[in-house]
Amino acid sequence: MKTKTMLAAIVAVGLSGASASAQDDDRFLIEVDEATQALLFADMRGLTESLDNLMMALAEGDFEQVARIGEIDLGYGHVKLQAMVEAGATDEQITAMRAQMKANREARAAAGNTGPGPGMGALFGIPVGVGQKMPDDFRLMGQAMHGSAEDMATAARAVGETPTAADYQAVLEGVQGITGTCVACHATFRVR
Repeated sequence: MKTKTMLAAIVAVGLSGASASAQDDDRFLIEVDEATQALLFADMRGLTESLDNLMMALAEGDFEQVARIGEIDLGYGHVKLQAMVEAGATDEQITAMRAQMKANREARAAAGNTGPGPGMGALFGIPVGVGQKMPDDFRLMGQAMHGSAEDMATAARAVGETPTAADYQAVLEGVQGITGTCVACHATFRVR
């Protein structure tokens, strides 16, 4: 599985600075303005809350909710998708938007464009995401986390009427992809 290999590399790089003390913090420093820092921290708190909600749904065996959280609250374009939910968008509209965003990502990748895109939210009057203002390595870790959430949601959607131990294992491996990327990122970067 490509995600596991990429995640292992990210974690290895990220954990290299994990033992630094407060005075000798050798994590890569990202300096941003206060407004960007506030947006970043609010986004991370929101992602953490979504991850907690995902774990509660998983504990209840609600794989539909697990998939929905992975797709809407943790996946690519989560800010735009959450805004759509809050505005009352239908599941069909959200599915169509997710398909459009995926097609845009694939078209950019096929064209060899690996730099920051315009951000889907910008096309709909939503401010450019903080990821667009961050260094490439930071943004790549964020993309890895969002990709892990999408992979986990796919595993959750594949669960049948009666979940098996293998179903739970597949979904939990996806969850570990999300949390492993979070751990690696926090071990690699600090923001001021």
